[in-house]
Amino acid sequence: MQALRVLLVEDDPDVGEMLLFALESADYATELVGTATEARWRVEFIKPDLVIADWRLLEGGDGVVVANEAADLGIKTVVMSGYLTELKNADPRHK
Repeated sequence: MQALRVLLVEDDPDVGEMLLFALESADYATELVGTATEARWRVEFIKPDLVIADWRLLEGGDGVVVANEAADLGIKTVVMSGYLTELKNADPRHK
């Protein structure tokens, strides 16, 4: 059975490495990128099964935009945040 391909979009290196370790330990084929611009390119290139994106990214846009673009291509998405108040206004397509 082929491992689920996950694109992880996180601009905080410590958080990204922690999540990468957890996903790879669970046998997911995971790639970590740090910007929305990188994420858009990787979505087109690797066609992941799942995109997990940080809500707030420092460069190239935010994780919701990345998730919406991936969802439009039929890719499952998860948006995460350390900012609880922002999640209250999340796009209902990603519940």
